[in-house]
Amino acid sequence: MHPLVRHRAPGLSVAMEQLPDPTGSKEADAFATEADASDDGAADVADEEQAVLADDALLPSKYLLSPGIVAVPALLEDKQLDLPNPKYARKNAAVLLTAASGTAFLIASSVAEYAQPGMSAVHLLRHTPLALWASYVRAVAVYPVAVKAALTAVTYVIGDMIAQLVQQQQQIVQLQLAPRTLRDNLLRMDLWRYLRAGLAGLVVLGPLAHVYYDLVAHFCGGWPTWAKVVLDQTLYLTLYNTLYYLVLGRLAGRPLREVARQYAEQFWRLLQAGWKLWPFVGVITYTWVPTAHRVLFVDLVEIAYSAILSRLTTDTQYGEDEAEIEAAGERSQEEAIVA
Repeated sequence: MHPLVRHRAPGLSVAMEQLPDPTGSKEADAFATEADASDDGAADVADEEQAVLADDALLPSKYLLSPGIVAVPALLEDKQLDLPNPKYARKNAAVLLTAASGTAFLIASSVAEYAQPGMSAVHLLRHTPLALWASYVRAVAVYPVAVKAALTAVTYVIGDMIAQLVQQQQQIVQLQLAPRTLRDNLLRMDLWRYLRAGLAGLVVLGPLAHVYYDLVAHFCGGWPTWAKVVLDQTLYLTLYNTLYYLVLGRLAGRPLREVARQYAEQFWRLLQAGWKLWPFVGVITYTWVPTAHRVLFVDLVEIAYSAILSRLTTDTQYGEDEAEIEAAGERSQEEAIVA
């Protein structure tokens, strides 16, 4: 029996034991008619839920682990969970191809600006990192806010993609599915989820980071490094996490009251997760990294951290559903024992 339905078996057995005993022919006919109608209704519900699930190939945990789901076993038997995502596959492919093309164009443009007459192709290839760095330095000097906002947006898109890939691998293990290639997992990603993360980075978090590091350099330049790190890990990290959580929740269409409640429950967990990484990053940031490049350095580290934040943010509903299933399973087992 599949792990998603093992907890429901005792409850089903209790329900069967409580059914009336059809001793008479009329009662038997009535009971059979009622059972057939119930089976037809359950089949319609299962077909409807199966169609909904099959249409969403990412199959988020909040759907897979919902106590009301009855279609998962059928989906497993029919191999429908292994189908390409009919909703987002083409859009994800378009986004990935556009990103790859844009990256290639950016590299080619940087190399073209760096190239001098007489340079060989091998020389240009070896000096491509220097060409990219020179292009970045020129751009950040002219458009500091726009460049840093764009860097942060890319950072959060990549971070959320990493989080989704990790979640998909966990679903494969949970549901005992056949292994999938990286390409298949990329095509199954929730398009709007990573775009929301990128929008939060572009509009809110990138500009915030730029302003913050400029203010620290201007007003706190004479502070010792440890004092700047303490400021980072208290006021700034609290503001940063709060904006990230609330903005992402609202972009997902969730009520602000619900988002605020869930954030309050996650507040210390998020803060403590940051303390495991950012104090060490802060020491390096304020010791060796120039002010103009601190957002770039932090963004490179933040790819991992944004994946953690994204995972914690989207796992809230998952944890609630999983706890509900465990509680339902325990209740069903207790009822079976009593019966």
